[in-house]
Amino acid sequence: MKGKVFPVSMAVLWGIVFSQAMHSVTLGVCMGLAMGTAFGLFDSGRGENEDEERRRIKMKELIAYCGLDCESCEARTATVRNDDALREKVAALWSELNGVEIISEMINCVGCRIDGAKTPYCESLCPIRQCALGKTLETCGSCAEHMTCEKLGMILKNNGEARRNLGV
Repeated sequence: MKGKVFPVSMAVLWGIVFSQAMHSVTLGVCMGLAMGTAFGLFDSGRGENEDEERRRIKMKELIAYCGLDCESCEARTATVRNDDALREKVAALWSELNGVEIISEMINCVGCRIDGAKTPYCESLCPIRQCALGKTLETCGSCAEHMTCEKLGMILKNNGEARRNLGV
């Protein structure tokens, strides 16, 4: 029954049927409403797929230009939760991985395609983001050159999730 809409008028019809057996229209309508609620058949008023659509749009906004998932990034998590301990952890890890000093104050980012805070790298140094912004692309997946792009190549080569997120 998932995804079905059970309008209140149907509860009233059920109520009439139940009222014959129960000798009470009010009790019959209540029984119809109770059954519709119990089986999760009522339309929430938002439309059947609105929650799914909101989740899809949110997810889509949190996919970086390169296809990486910003929602799973610990820098974003630290920013959203205002978690200084996680910022310290991310800064230490990124410093080690990149061979440069990254301090916890640099770990503020909500996602590269969303207005708001960015790490210094994402804000102005990421060649993929700069290219996509310059070409006014939603993501690199909509670029005609994505399969031959040197900037994007390392990510696509090593990250199946990024390829799936970009639809390539």
